[in-house]
Formats: sequence, structure tokens, C-alpha cells
Amino acid sequence: MQVQFHADDFCLTKKISSRLLEISKKGRIGSVSCIVNTIDIVPSLKKISKLKKKIKLHLHLNLIDGKPLSKNLKKIVDSKNYFNMSFIKLFLIGILPGFSIHKLEIEKEIEQQIKYFLKCINLASKTKKNVLYLDSHLHIHTIPWLLDIILKLRKKYNIVFIRSLDEPFILSSVTNFSKFWFYKNIIKFVILKSFNIFNKKKLLKNKINTNKFFFGIINSGYMDQIYVKKVKKFNMKNCQILIHPVIADKKEHYLLGKKEKIYYFLSKQRSIEQRLAIK
Repeated sequence: MQVQFHADDFCLTKKISSRLLEISKKGRIGSVSCIVNTIDIVPSLKKISKLKKKIKLHLHLNLIDGKPLSKNLKKIVDSKNYFNMSFIKLFLIGILPGFSIHKLEIEKEIEQQIKYFLKCINLASKTKKNVLYLDSHLHIHTIPWLLDIILKLRKKYNIVFIRSLDEPFILSSVTNFSKFWFYKNIIKFVILKSFNIFNKKKLLKNKINTNKFFFGIINSGYMDQIYVKKVKKFNMKNCQILIHPVIADKKEHYLLGKKEKIYYFLSKQRSIEQRLAIK
């Protein structure tokens, strides 16, 4: 069976969007997730909607990089109005007392991004999109209290799919046990796998569709053909293989707020996943 990949970070920067469009034309990308708060997304959405190959669009909720769409936020932004959040901060806000204003601002921004994404899709395709597929930047939607906010909005915005992170433990052929990235990814894997146990029950209860298997945490940035062959034994019809196949432009750091943040998007390892997408 032909493997289809899912690419995150569409519309994060102009360079990432344009390159991802080129890869989508000739590659094995079946769906992409769109960030809505860094550049004007309508031109990129128009281009992707005109591709001969149909690419499914997901909203990529983002509370970490760039500036919010909502106005007059005080707690979740810095002095220059860039997000001051991280995965850990977002998790702690949900379990510690004294963060009620933070929670209200986050809920406001989540709904604003949903509304804006649907509006831009309709402008770009000139058809009314009436269903929403959703995931998030750095998987923040899996934080239990954030998922609860999203589920509250499911009927209002017809959210029909939310990404699950049930990843089988498979190593890539280029896995290097001496590298820090491997152990960082393992910690992420354990945390997200734990969240997923409870989150899948919530999705089932609320009749939200999701993927059975997910691949893209343990070997993020290091997935190759050998790895994909191992993955093929799983049910590919209900499986999401996440890749980041585009290296960003260093000059676009201003979109994210802090210069050092761009280095995550400059990893040379992304070229491995780019080759995977266009083979």
C-alpha cells in the first residue's frame, strides 16, 4: 500500500509554505497542518486548493510561536506581543491555582484561530468548509485541559477529527543513542503516550474521529525508508506518519519572536524526511 505522509507547519513561514507546496505536487504528502498566526495564509491556501492532487487541510493550533490573533492579551504574551508559552508552561497552568486569566486568554485564542482558519479556507477555495480537522504545534492539544476546551467547541465549529498520539515503539535505522535528541524524544513519547490513554476515551465519548496509530515523536527528524518499511505492517488506512520535510529560512526568525527559535526549523535532519516525502 502506498504510504501517505502528513506534514506540519504549513504557513508557518513563506519559505516553508512555498517549499511544502512544491513537495506536495510531486511527493507522497496526503495532508498538511496549517498554522494561522504568522503570515497571511490565504495565498498559500489558494495554491494548495488548486493542486491536482487533493491535500487534506488540518488546523495546527499554535500557542507557542509567533503572535496571537486575539487582541488585548496580557498574560500569555511578552512585551512585544509574542507568545511566552511553552508545552510545560501550558501543562502547569492547567494544574496549578491562580491562572484563571491565563486560561480565559488561551480559550479566547483557540477559538479565534479556529474561526480565522475556517474563514480563510472559505476565501481561498470559494466554498464553505463545514468540517474541521485539528491538531497542534508541538502537540499542545494533547494537554488534558486544553483538549477539554477544544471539545467544548466541537459542535459550534463541527470538529470531526482530532489527532491522537498512540505511537508504537519503533526505532529508525539512524537512531543514535549517544545523542541528546533521542532521550528528549523518549521523554516526549512517554508523556504524550500517557496523555493519549485518557484523551482517546474523551474523543470516543464525544464521537470525534481520530487516527489509530501515529508515528513522528520518537524518531522526529530521523525517519527514513527503513523506518517506513517497519511502519507498513500497521493499518495504513488509519495511520498518520508525521514529517517535517522543509528547512526554514534563517531570515524569517522575526515571525516567531525569538531568533533562537528558528534553529528548530533549520535542522539539516529535515532533508532526510524531505527525501522520504518525494521518493
